Order: sequence, then C-alpha cells, then structure tokens
Amino acid sequence: NASGTATATLSTAGLQSNRTIPVPAVAGGITKTVNVNVIGTRLSIQGPAALVQGASAPYTVSLVDSADKAISNIALTVSSARANTLSATSLTTDGTGRANFTVTAANGGNDTLTVTGLGLTATQAVSVNADSFTFKAPALNAEIPLSTPQTVTVSWLTGGNPVVGQPVSFT
Repeated sequence: NASGTATATLSTAGLQSNRTIPVPAVAGGITKTVNVNVIGTRLSIQGPAALVQGASAPYTVSLVDSADKAISNIALTVSSARANTLSATSLTTDGTGRANFTVTAANGGNDTLTVTGLGLTATQAVSVNADSFTFKAPALNAEIPLSTPQTVTVSWLTGGNPVVGQPVSFT
C-alpha cells in the first residue's frame, strides 16, 4: 500500500497439529522470514491413577484443537512403561475426538501410560499395587447399633494370592 505495508492472510490449511509455520516475505530482492507458532491442540488421558495387580480399568483419550473442538479420525499409539496389558496399542479418535482402551495391571510398581498422535504426547502415571484389601464383613453400608461389638473381616491378597498368618491392624 502507500505506506509500504503488505498484508497477507495465513491459514493452517485444516492441519490441526501444533507446529511452526515459516512465513517468508520478499520485496526488492530482500527476503525475511518470521516463524508463526500454531498452538493449542491438546491430547489427554483420563483414568484411574492406581490399580491393584490383576485388576482392569478403562481409560479415555481426548484430542481437541485450540477451540476445544474434537479432532476425529486421528491414529494414536498407546504404550505401558511396565508392559502392563493394554486392550489396544493402536487407536483412532472417533467423532467426539475420543478413543478408549483398557489396562489390565499385570506388573506391579509405578507405570506410565503414554499416548502419542498428531505430533503430541500425553502421559498418565499409574501406580500398580500387588496388595489388595477387601472388606468382607460387615456388608457395605451396614448399620450397626452403637455399643454393639461387630466382627470386621478383610481379605488380603498379594499378586492375587492370599496372605496367611500376617497381622492386620485397624485404626
């Protein structure tokens, strides 16, 4: 224009990945480039942060753009750092930008679930405990009158096997 200013419109061309777009400008034999960062696309995992060894739990992956709009039909990969059992290692986001998988806790310790796709990575820490305590009595939500003795029974398993002859304390 008359003031020597040029304007251009930059489009992401429908690509929803986070990235840097170099934008060159050429005038009078001089070239200058500015980098424009495209940001805001998010990948996340929702699910339990702790599992008992042998138990299974569902996890949901969500992929949204900077306007919180679902991103569908994107291939994702899933892994477990401790090689716990995954119902799928390859997923595709649905029309709501989500994909689901199940983890079966086969290996105790601190695990990290990792999902990657569209150049993004999401992780979730999952603690897998080999010990499981289940209250057997009294029944859940049982009402016990005050000043009435009540037997409390628990089941203690380690790695799915009963623990025998070890003390259990109630506080």
